[in-house]
Amino acid sequence: MLNLKEKIDYFEKYLEKKDNSYYDKMKDEIYLHFFELYGNKNDTDGFLFLNEMQTKKDIEQYTDFLISKMIMNEHISGLDDIIYEYGY
Repeated sequence: MLNLKEKIDYFEKYLEKKDNSYYDKMKDEIYLHFFELYGNKNDTDGFLFLNEMQTKKDIEQYTDFLISKMIMNEHISGLDDIIYEYGY
């Protein structure tokens, strides 16, 4: 099982992985939110939601779910609002 630090590191690496698609822009928004605007990986309080996930696959599925919600709702709400609603 991954500890919180390992989960944060994997979450960051997964967001940095690019596929040359619209998903990349959404990953950039999530990265900006979690790692630049509202915290950093040394302050784990902003990443406690990762404790609910047990595997790297769980983190990938969470991220993909969040991206799908962002794409489906970006015309209704700001991306930060969507991240707060579905991300925490």
